Parts: sequence; structure tokens; C-alpha cells
Amino acid sequence: MKYVHYPEASDKDLLLDCAADPLEQNNYINDPAYAKDVDVLRQAATAGYDAKNIIRQAQESVRRRNFIQSALNGSKVNWDYEPPYNAHSRYVR
Repeated sequence: MKYVHYPEASDKDLLLDCAADPLEQNNYINDPAYAKDVDVLRQAATAGYDAKNIIRQAQESVRRRNFIQSALNGSKVNWDYEPPYNAHSRYVR
């Protein structure tokens, strides 16, 4: 069995029977014969973490990175610093 859970859209969850359907072409999520498996797998997939909080943190991170990227656009700052002397002769790596 393979269960795929989408925290933001649980109606799109997938339950695939890899033994009966090795090409994974059939979704058994709404099949009454698999209802008990769906309940067990859904509980296991959602236990131990707060999916909404993880999604919120990821979205905040993307917003911060986009803000920094937009602030740097148009900047003439070269982040690959080259000292005015031959650094290879001064430092040992």
C-alpha cells in the first residue's frame, strides 16, 4: 500500500495498492474495501506534526527570500569578493 496525503486538500489523497496495481493507475481512496486502511494510514501520516504550521512557515520563508531577491535586483554589488592582492599567496587552505 502507498498512501499520499495532501494536507491542504485531503480530497486529493491517494491510496495505491502496489501489489494489485504495480503501475499505480487506480486510486483506492474511496473504495469501501480499503476504508480501514485509509483511516490507519491517514492517522499515521498526520500524527506528530502540524502540517498547517509547516506550510505557513514555508510560505513565510518564500516571502522573505522573494523580498531579499527583489531588494538585490538592480544592485551592482558583486558578492564574489576579490581582494586587491593575490590572496592565494597569503592564505593556506
